[in-house]
Amino acid sequence: MKKALLLLLVGTALIAGCGGGGGVADAPTPTIEVATRAALSSTVVYGVELTVQLPAGVTVAADATGAVADGVIVPKVAGTLVGGRYVAAGASTPATVTIIASNAAGLTVGELVNVACQVSPGATPTAAAFTVTHFSAWAVVGNDTVPIEGVTPALGYAVL
Repeated sequence: MKKALLLLLVGTALIAGCGGGGGVADAPTPTIEVATRAALSSTVVYGVELTVQLPAGVTVAADATGAVADGVIVPKVAGTLVGGRYVAAGASTPATVTIIASNAAGLTVGELVNVACQVSPGATPTAAAFTVTHFSAWAVVGNDTVPIEGVTPALGYAVL
């Protein structure tokens, strides 16, 4: 009886030690962090469009038409709709990604979206290597959208 109980305890201990290791952790993702800035932190925008020039060796997942893949552009505020278009680098032109974000309730300036990137081996991009080549922000007045002056983009780059 004691041997059976001892064997049962040892077997239970062995089984309890198995599994649950969590597997392999996700690899960190190189990410462009996009925010908006304005003189008044209470400034509200309803839509933003910007084009970011990507440094050599940096791409964004997209389909054959250039539509950015689902999950690549992640809004920082709930209820924000996002989309994007990627244009691959050419012989003499850098790659770009155009990002569109809108929120029917409006967004105060600040964190907007994160954009997941793919970085080629050997490439070491920095935040300064990403350049905004086009930016527009809109407000809603009545049933119309109108451009907002004084709102600017801010980019960061991190491996999250």
